[in-house]
Amino acid sequence: MAGSTNDLNVLQASPLFNNILQGKAPDMSYVVNGNEYTCGYYLGDGIYTEYATIVKSYSFPANEKRKLFKLAHEAAQKDVERAFGVLKQKWHIIKHLTRKWDWAKLTTMLTACVILHNMIIVEEEGKFICSYTGNDILNPAAVIQVGSPTYFSKVLKIQNRGTHHNLRHDLTEHICGRQLHGGNDDECEEDEGDVTRRM
Repeated sequence: MAGSTNDLNVLQASPLFNNILQGKAPDMSYVVNGNEYTCGYYLGDGIYTEYATIVKSYSFPANEKRKLFKLAHEAAQKDVERAFGVLKQKWHIIKHLTRKWDWAKLTTMLTACVILHNMIIVEEEGKFICSYTGNDILNPAAVIQVGSPTYFSKVLKIQNRGTHHNLRHDLTEHICGRQLHGGNDDECEEDEGDVTRRM
């Protein structure tokens, strides 16, 4: 509805997490600061809910570690905004109103433009693009049914606030560790308010 499209309402109405909930998402496991996580994450502003799949910055960073994290978070958000600026300028996608467009076609077009943009960047930087393997094909029998116990356990996993805070803490430590590795020992002092693991 017009006037109700703030970020939070759009997120609640979007199918963003459907692939994770239905078991269609590829394996996104990774380790940060010695701890393993199984879901990818998106960068979010203060308005977003504290989900395990959304990493928000610190509103009031109390020490150097958190200040470094906030700077890195803001820099990454600017990169995303620039990418969408390219979509607007280079291919004129999302430049005009799209409410009357077919949802499936719009999704395909946006995805294609993001892929093209990334391919251009990779080609300019001379980096290798990973090859496709047949193992990435999803087995239809493995899809989780909406409303099943497994589905609801995945909902709770995504909405886990403890994982959200642990991930943010681990990312903060990782970013600070990279800073230390660069030789600036004074930038990263011990964090007095370290998060207790609640996983």
